[in-house]
Amino acid sequence: MAGDDGELAERIGDTLTGLGWRMWPTSRCTLLYVSPDELRGAEWILASRPFELGGLPVALQLRPARTRPPR
Repeated sequence: MAGDDGELAERIGDTLTGLGWRMWPTSRCTLLYVSPDELRGAEWILASRPFELGGLPVALQLRPARTRPPR
């Protein structure tokens, strides 16, 4: 969905925040996005901290939807 070139990831981040998603940097040097209803999340792995899954680089990690917001 988003590469690590920053441009596409930035457009996706702008789209998510434009839709009301909150974003903040984490202590792991990632950007965490949470939907307005807090049921979905996405995390952008910054290029300076590469992350691999199955030997492939990951730039955007999506979290599964929750059935209810966290307490």
